[in-house]
Amino acid sequence: LFKPFEFKSLKLPNRVVIEKDITVRSVNGPGSTVIRGEGNVRCVRMTAGTLMGFTVANGNCLPDGDNHYDRSGAGISMYPSTQAKAVNCLITGNAAMGDGGGADGGNLFNCTVVKNNGVRGLGGVANASVYNCIVLSNERGNLKACTCYYTCSSPRPVGVGNIEMNPQFVDAPAGNYRLGMDS
Repeated sequence: LFKPFEFKSLKLPNRVVIEKDITVRSVNGPGSTVIRGEGNVRCVRMTAGTLMGFTVANGNCLPDGDNHYDRSGAGISMYPSTQAKAVNCLITGNAAMGDGGGADGGNLFNCTVVKNNGVRGLGGVANASVYNCIVLSNERGNLKACTCYYTCSSPRPVGVGNIEMNPQFVDAPAGNYRLGMDS
């Protein structure tokens, strides 16, 4: 559906780029709308706007180049934006050479960030504000340099309303990260 293209002068191609204050929203939510990276392609690069209701999967970063722009944020890169937002997204299966295999920078609201990899850095989320999210089971760690509110992660993040508990996914081994009835 989307063709990869270069973001400004960066070396890493991105599947989707959002540079304006717009909302890109899926029709039926993350269970049926997927943005896939594949190869050396990041899933989403944002400097503004909102990405809402997608599964963001299989993004990859380059082994060299700028730490934030080429090697981090394989799923969603929002660094250094403080305005860009990911809302109600499942971010999984992404691999960065730097930090934030799942996401780097920006704001995450009501997202689930699981099973991402930081080959030489953190696999989960880096340099972001994280609100009411689940950030678990990421290689080499879940959170780095993040401000968290009402978030479930391990170890328990410092901040208001954060917890460290099993969220009781329906079937995590099969990739079903919806919350179960006992959650």
